[in-house]
Amino acid sequence: MRTLVRYAGLVIAALVIAGSYVGAQSGPPARPASLSVFLDCNFYCDEDFVRTELTFVNWVRDRAAALGWPQETVHYEHFAAPQPGAPFDVTLAVSDKTIRVDEQQSLLEAIEAAGVDPPYLCRGGVCGQCETNVISYDGKFIHNDHWLSEEDHRSGCKIMPCVSRFEGKSLVLER
Repeated sequence: MRTLVRYAGLVIAALVIAGSYVGAQSGPPARPASLSVFLDCNFYCDEDFVRTELTFVNWVRDRAAALGWPQETVHYEHFAAPQPGAPFDVTLAVSDKTIRVDEQQSLLEAIEAAGVDPPYLCRGGVCGQCETNVISYDGKFIHNDHWLSEEDHRSGCKIMPCVSRFEGKSLVLER
């Protein structure tokens, strides 16, 4: 399955090499047909991020959709720090620990501070590395990620601890 290059350096470098990214960095390329050709070619990677201005990201997503790329294969990233929120407690079932997540701390940071070493890469809710299964909860999630699907968000079965928060009585994670 095709996966759009998720790393802007690769996309932009490929466009520069092809001579197609000419003009301002704050919008779509001056010759957008060249990016269409790039997206329609047989150059695929497994891990691709489009990291640049939102207008360019939206343009790339629209062009990829118009060329038939499945939505789930076109990944992009918004740069934003995790939002602060009310402190909450979480139980890590595998580690047999109950920890407190402070208002200015991400759930991932709290897990690390408790001596648990979860996987992560981006700390921005887009790479999927810290995706964590939820065992049980009584409350609501504040999903701030761009990785999980809307169905995942609604189901309450997964959380991205790098950026998402919880409000409620209890939360038990598989960590």
